[in-house]
Amino acid sequence: PSSLDRTLGDVLSATRPGSAGSAVVRSEWSHLVDVLPSSPDLQTLEVLSRGFDGLLLGSKPETRLRRGLRGVSDGYAAVLVDCPPSLGSLTTNGLAAATKGLIVVEPTALGLRGVEPVADLIDDVWHHHNQWLDVAGVVVNRMPARSHDAQVRLEELSRSVGARSVWSPPIPHRVVVAEAAADRRPIHHTGARGRVVAEVFDDLYARLWRKIRPRRR
Repeated sequence: PSSLDRTLGDVLSATRPGSAGSAVVRSEWSHLVDVLPSSPDLQTLEVLSRGFDGLLLGSKPETRLRRGLRGVSDGYAAVLVDCPPSLGSLTTNGLAAATKGLIVVEPTALGLRGVEPVADLIDDVWHHHNQWLDVAGVVVNRMPARSHDAQVRLEELSRSVGARSVWSPPIPHRVVVAEAAADRRPIHHTGARGRVVAEVFDDLYARLWRKIRPRRR
């Protein structure tokens, strides 16, 4: 992070369409994958975006990411936007720039309680900012190997949003996932310990790819 000249914070602060182009960097995942990196200053933008900052710039703060990606996203088969676990301006910016929204939830009482507000936000963004936005589905994360309560919550989720909307398989709860994230490496590079989780991600990735029907490059 210390070597970055520009980040997502700069893109959201800018008024020029296509400003994301100068902030995109190559990833270590693959030469086919680029990254628009984040930064801690996004917390400041979260506070300012609905205040004087938006008024002074004379533009809608909710659509800054979409404006920053204008023309830049055309060079990619797909763009994945990772939103924070909140319903603030940053998530609204991500949804306003997207065509599909994928909800991630944990199989707990508190996790399921958050699905409806997220769905309401997606509907609100569709109504006010982005009529191309649609819900792709719901992914269940951190599914315990053995838990009666988690299974009950999964069945409750299926009844609430519809069984066809809940993607299968759920992502199992494994320590190796946290270890891979801490080491900043793909789960596929963790060997036998991460094989089961890697296979789940491969299945979900294939379904996502079919859902968004990316452009061929």
